[in-house]
Amino acid sequence: MTVTINPLFPDVNPDTVDDAAIVIMYCFVVLYSILFLVCFAVLIHALVRMAGWNIVKLLKVLLPWPILARDISLLLNLGNAEYMTGAVSTQPSVFFIFTTGAAGYLLFSVFLLLVLFWIYLFHSSSAKIETFVKRLLYTYVAINVVVYATWFTLLIFMSVYPSKLDTIHEVEGTYAASLNILVGISFCLYGTKLLILLQKQQQINFITKRIFVLTVVCTTLFFLRSLWILLNEFLFMSTSTGLLNLFGATFNDLFCELLPITFILVVLCWPTHKKAFSQLADSERTSFPPLKSYDTDLNS
Repeated sequence: MTVTINPLFPDVNPDTVDDAAIVIMYCFVVLYSILFLVCFAVLIHALVRMAGWNIVKLLKVLLPWPILARDISLLLNLGNAEYMTGAVSTQPSVFFIFTTGAAGYLLFSVFLLLVLFWIYLFHSSSAKIETFVKRLLYTYVAINVVVYATWFTLLIFMSVYPSKLDTIHEVEGTYAASLNILVGISFCLYGTKLLILLQKQQQINFITKRIFVLTVVCTTLFFLRSLWILLNEFLFMSTSTGLLNLFGATFNDLFCELLPITFILVVLCWPTHKKAFSQLADSERTSFPPLKSYDTDLNS
């Protein structure tokens, strides 16, 4: 095997980096497998014990799949250090790109549902709950159809034009980064708007703190994911950046996938969400409290 000396870290042995990458992969397989089993158990509990459908139940159903996708991707490449250290330009096939990218798109779908809930809560809070949910789900499905259709189209182009794979993959990476930036901006914008509107509502004060934490965490998460995707596509393009690639891949898996899914899981399973949705259920035959009316109070 040809040993490539890293000009940024000349004292670091590339073989040592590869060994560390393999150890990290095994650790991630264990962590992802455990988290998937927990999320899947929560999914089964939600399907069996929760009557009807609401946002909490939908999120519980969606949570396991990004974790499973990443776990499968790791298992398919277990023992291959280049999975963690390799540059984007060394990715061997469209199948490899598909398996490594699926988790990110599935994670996007999970958080898209949450941010759409906030957007509709802000703009359509006076709608009847049936209308509210239908509008939300129609929008969610439509956006996902467009997002995944575009992604699969780019994957097909990579297959049809293998000589242009790197260039098309750069387009796909920019596309994925743009999606993450849009979700991050939406969390920041509508999380802030909801916090302003809800700050005087004492009866739902316990929700305000959670929205603040979700706003900060989700905004930071998706901006970091976007930054890493762009760095990986356009800066870390050589085998000599293996240590940086390993650090970035580890950071992405740990802080941009495992941690946020765990965080959302804790938020969904925390007992106070039952109080919130029981209040919404009481309004099922009427309407949501019109949040817009509180904007006037805040400006007066």
